Amino acid sequence: MYYGSISSCSACAAGTYSTGGAASCTNCPAGYTTWEGAVSLNSCYIDVPGGKYIETANSATQSSCPAGTYSNNHRVAYGSISGCTTCPENTYSGEGASSCSSCPYGYVSSAGSTAINQCFIWVPGGKYLATPYSSVLTQCPAGLYSGSGRVYAGNTTSCISCGNGYVPTPEQNGCQKDQCTPQEMCGQYASYGNVGEYFEYSDPSGFRAPLPNGWAFVGADGYCYQFSGWLTSLGEWTSGYNVHDSDYLEANLKHTSSKYYHAKYTKKDPSSNCK
Repeated sequence: MYYGSISSCSACAAGTYSTGGAASCTNCPAGYTTWEGAVSLNSCYIDVPGGKYIETANSATQSSCPAGTYSNNHRVAYGSISGCTTCPENTYSGEGASSCSSCPYGYVSSAGSTAINQCFIWVPGGKYLATPYSSVLTQCPAGLYSGSGRVYAGNTTSCISCGNGYVPTPEQNGCQKDQCTPQEMCGQYASYGNVGEYFEYSDPSGFRAPLPNGWAFVGADGYCYQFSGWLTSLGEWTSGYNVHDSDYLEANLKHTSSKYYHAKYTKKDPSSNCK
């Protein structure tokens, strides 16, 4: 430099830095870079892709996010560290994820779930899940039951029968002791109309026989008609009912396989004593 001349300082190139009064620029640590004209070591940074993080300060080693967490693309200054975020409820992720995946429709999961098979749907008693990953629930067929509980994504459930001497509860969520007689006629239950109307069955799979103390109903004539026994054996359907000498009512009650039993209902006291 000649007498009477002036000089100037040059900006450090990208990837280097210098502090005041420096005669030269210093390279950022391996794996780090910076912008042109950076003035300190802390100006050096590393760009970390999604699914990765910097676990140790002053290191360029990138670790994968654990399953159940995620990270987006981010920048970490030299001397700093970064981390991963826990996946929220109803989502999940595997190792090295840059985002969380949603559970199948209708399924839920706890925060930090690590796989789709940790998503689950609650299936109430009396219903079952026929298709994996579906949220469509189906009522158990008549005569079968199912308990309630979680069903994890990818699994299905089914309904089962009760053991001998037991029948499903009305809600089909468990079993109860079968009180009906004779045993071969156990089903769900039936409702009945007045004399001159017809008998209805509510369970297509069978007819529930009377309890030991009998069934009774009030007829249109105001008298009580009470179950008093079976008239015939299993037979084909003939008619809804027959009245015999105003003393008893013969009802043809549906059993399985579209067969019917004939039940005798005897006229009793007026309806005030019908029970």
